[in-house]
Amino acid sequence: MVRAYLPEEDFKAMSYWQQWDEVVKMIFEVGGLPALPATMMHLVWNLLQMCLWYATARAFPSADGFYFGFLRNALMGHFLFEFLSWTGTYSGPLMGNINPPFPWTRMRFIRGTIKEPFFQCLGYKRTWLDVFVCSAVVPIMIFLLVTPDAGVWEALWPACVWTLFILDYSCYTGFFGAWHGPVSLVFGSRAFFGPQGTNAGLQLVLVMTWIGSGVAKHGDWFVVNFAAEWVLPYIFAGSRFWQNLIYKDIPGGDCTPTRLAAVLGYMAAILEWAGPLFLLFAPFCGSYQVSLTLLGLGLMVLMHIYIIVHLPFIDVFAINLIPILWSIYCFWLTSVGFDYADLWQMPLPLKLCFVGFALQTVYGQIYTDQVCYQNCYRFWSGNFSFSWFLMTDSAIEKMKSRVISTAVFPPSEDLKASGLMAEWECDFFAFFAVGLLWAIMPSQRLLPLMVHEVRCSRKEIQKPSQKRQGSGPGFRETFLVGVLGASASPPNDTTIRL
Repeated sequence: MVRAYLPEEDFKAMSYWQQWDEVVKMIFEVGGLPALPATMMHLVWNLLQMCLWYATARAFPSADGFYFGFLRNALMGHFLFEFLSWTGTYSGPLMGNINPPFPWTRMRFIRGTIKEPFFQCLGYKRTWLDVFVCSAVVPIMIFLLVTPDAGVWEALWPACVWTLFILDYSCYTGFFGAWHGPVSLVFGSRAFFGPQGTNAGLQLVLVMTWIGSGVAKHGDWFVVNFAAEWVLPYIFAGSRFWQNLIYKDIPGGDCTPTRLAAVLGYMAAILEWAGPLFLLFAPFCGSYQVSLTLLGLGLMVLMHIYIIVHLPFIDVFAINLIPILWSIYCFWLTSVGFDYADLWQMPLPLKLCFVGFALQTVYGQIYTDQVCYQNCYRFWSGNFSFSWFLMTDSAIEKMKSRVISTAVFPPSEDLKASGLMAEWECDFFAFFAVGLLWAIMPSQRLLPLMVHEVRCSRKEIQKPSQKRQGSGPGFRETFLVGVLGASASPPNDTTIRL
């Protein structure tokens, strides 16, 4: 959120596009500085979580060694905190969700609230069964966290995850089911078949995450996103050097990324999927095995550090801190490179599951409108919806006086009380959250319907082949194209003018 430096009267006197030009220049000038307090607060919050999983691993040692116990607890703890919306991604301390009445999670424990099941026949309102399952998750995960060698009881984790997948699919995607779906099956297999295949399974989840994320970034949209990552973070805010290096002419109103930015963006995407290839091929390279493993592992660790440093607007700390721990254990401490021997010993049911996950990942990368981007590892940059919200002081007052509401927005009120944000920011945040998080992000269904209702005929609205907004073109349409053309044309303006 950025406070305009222009008087409202002067701003309103400008034409529509002049207003946007002024806002863009101002955003480049201040960058992520306004978000710095929130960023630091959430970083500390995530580090405290990691300390908690470290402490539990020390207090309840695993027979498989401390490092395995630490990784196990970090993964299980991340699932638990994601389920409770305590990790920080649009939730956590800044959003007022670590104190009653827990606005982001309490609906899961109330019969009759809205859910989204995997099968439509299960209905869209929570039953007593849903309430029971959600109520069981917390004690089960606490039990597993303090019981490092739980034996067959370890299977309770995949039982929770996959029951929620069926009963409440939106909850599954919300607690990062793309990770915890396959990872929980690895630990479930461990409960019944022993440790065979555990390391290879954990490695496969990381490899699918890395390669899928890298492949998904091959497109013009990532160049635009990559460029912003070098001028908006608080450590680069207002830097003329970086602005001139990455953008053609910000003062003149040309915010098109330069050719250098386009090349660097595609190189970053290539390294994200090339790094895992070094880890996959290292065991076949004889005396170069250690060197290639260190190269691949170093690239991926640096990538996660880069994301933590460059993305202050979205809390992605947990999902980048944990893979650092995860990758070092799986690809260095347990096996130098990919563990093909462990893959060979993996129980057949788990092998079949990973074949299914791999096929879904490939299919989702090609047909982006048919698979949730999380479940095919199309993370994160540039393939989700976003919007700019411009609000004047008088407009906020009009909405506050004319919009009838029987409820308050808890995070906004908590922020006012804490003094972490100015009053105008808290008022703005309430409308921003309603508009962005509740209308655009949830499965990206509502905004496309509104656009088509306004701009299309009734017959066109009913076309079944319409892609969801924000899915983007697939891998087949973008791979290794656009480096030369990415800097030639700015992204399309998609402002809706009614």
